[in-house]
Amino acid sequence: MQWRDRLGRIVEAGIYIYLIFLLLSRGEGIRNVILFGNFILWLVIYEKKVSLIRHHVYIALLAFIGSAVISSIFSLDHAYSLFELTKEPLRAFLLFPVFMAFLDDQRRLLRVCYALTFALVVILLNGYYSYLIKGLEIFHSRTWLLSEWYNKYASYLNILWPFMIPLFLYTDRRILRSTVIAIYLLTITALILNGTRTAWLSFITIHLIWLYFGREAIKRLNINLFILVLTIIVITVILTIYSPYVEEKIMTSIPQLNTLNYRTTGWRAAVEAFRARPLLGWGYGEMIFHRDEPFKETSFKRRPYVEVKDEDSEWRLYLDDPHNTFLMVLFHQGIIGLTAYVVLIGLAVSVLWGAIVRQGEGWKRHFMIACLSSLIGNFIVYAFFNPIRFHYLAVIIALGMAAMRGDEDSHN
Repeated sequence: MQWRDRLGRIVEAGIYIYLIFLLLSRGEGIRNVILFGNFILWLVIYEKKVSLIRHHVYIALLAFIGSAVISSIFSLDHAYSLFELTKEPLRAFLLFPVFMAFLDDQRRLLRVCYALTFALVVILLNGYYSYLIKGLEIFHSRTWLLSEWYNKYASYLNILWPFMIPLFLYTDRRILRSTVIAIYLLTITALILNGTRTAWLSFITIHLIWLYFGREAIKRLNINLFILVLTIIVITVILTIYSPYVEEKIMTSIPQLNTLNYRTTGWRAAVEAFRARPLLGWGYGEMIFHRDEPFKETSFKRRPYVEVKDEDSEWRLYLDDPHNTFLMVLFHQGIIGLTAYVVLIGLAVSVLWGAIVRQGEGWKRHFMIACLSSLIGNFIVYAFFNPIRFHYLAVIIALGMAAMRGDEDSHN
């Protein structure tokens, strides 16, 4: 019906706008309007709701959200935890079926790549403005549009940049390929100047996954173009590491591996607190970790902190989280929540991996590789050393499942 098609186009446009605003500090109202509006329209116009609701990955996602609900009921602060459910868990619940329903063909997934690449450019511009114009010592963003600390900023770059590669492999247009190469080089420079070692590890992991699954596509590239790109990358890296800040980060990397930047303190605190409430955890919501109560029976006796010393002063640095997404889930939602979380990620990786192996060479396979590389690089490797939002995980998994579902429909 014509009215269904028109509403479907509205939903589709809303998804692209949502992806552009996904990682920005501003635009919360826009994101919420799109989320709820798209979900309502999905309920009205989509006819195959049951098949989406019964999708095994969506069921795993609902199981994790269910563990957050149960944890909130038995939380240290029920009102706070229940309110926090209206943020990350609710967003994941609303967006997942909408993405799977309306992003099921190559044309729409191609637009997703353009939207995410545009979002990457916006984030890069904010970073370069902050670093070059405002004179920040560490490369990250401190603007009205995007204000994030350096490690989180680096994770945003790694979440987005894999989705440029399908555009590069898809097109023969020189201007588009040149644009993608330029954005890629700006991303490499930003990550090096940012100095977050866990982001570097994530960056390398993403490349390894692409080299493993995308080697056939890479072989078909013009050899002169490949050599040119590789040469530019090497020159960019060499020039960038002469930055005094980057040189300092590299020289101090080996000594700091002994302390892992105080992460082990957060890990130990989370595990000790978990032992007191192993099944359901202390309650959903990051502010629970900021309280003293969960740590009274531990060796810390209060909210964990580390002693920081420099040449002139000494102070206490209180930890906002365990610096590990998996231990964060364990602390807040107990073994039930961690099990559901690991099952969700493991199932998504397994399903995507199998689909990529079965899928013949083509654009949709490249899109699924982008989803898989972003998933493993950020939500497994990077997440082992830093917290990362569940909402972003849901977006990447939903995009991967949408690409798979479109492939299944085309076969049927």
